[in-house]
Amino acid sequence: FDLNKETINKISRDDVISLLYYFGYLTLKTSIGNINTFVIPNKVINDVFNRYFLNILEENNIIIDTKVLTECMTEMITSGNINKLSNYVSDILKKASNRNLINFDEKYIKLIYKCLLTLMNIYNVFDEYEVNNGYIDLYFQKRDINVNYDILIELKYLKKKDKRQYNKVKLEAINQINNYILDDRINKENLKKYIVVFIGGDYKLTEI
Repeated sequence: FDLNKETINKISRDDVISLLYYFGYLTLKTSIGNINTFVIPNKVINDVFNRYFLNILEENNIIIDTKVLTECMTEMITSGNINKLSNYVSDILKKASNRNLINFDEKYIKLIYKCLLTLMNIYNVFDEYEVNNGYIDLYFQKRDINVNYDILIELKYLKKKDKRQYNKVKLEAINQINNYILDDRINKENLKKYIVVFIGGDYKLTEI
């Protein structure tokens, strides 16, 4: 069909979801009344979406620095620390925002973490990982014997004008993590737990 500008402007969110479902990029999880919930069916398709997002960044001259990525990976493998990774996510977000690609939002921040971890290929990367007491924002399970830690991240976002709410959202995140790790599906041995609160493009990181 003709994908000219006028046609694209007429495409709705439901049209896009239907197309992705038809081609197998989404699968139906639940259907209650007129409300359908779709999910990405498997890791292969998840990686496809991640790499597509990275291509969008690269097309706008935001190139992933493999040297920095290697430094992030080395730090995570040895100590389970995500300082370098979070710094890099912050840098990418600021560049992307300056080019009017994205507005700051928790889902975009989460997506960049996921994309970078997908490139590293040392973890199984999950977002909205389901446990009995909710959904973990980001959960990285080690897939290489040289990796010492699994990593759990509760991610929060505040606009700069709302920065006074930091202590409140941090406490909320602590309570969430404490509930998540009650689930037997979470391996508590060698698990690093972090709260990352982005305030605009900057962030505060807390290990608990």
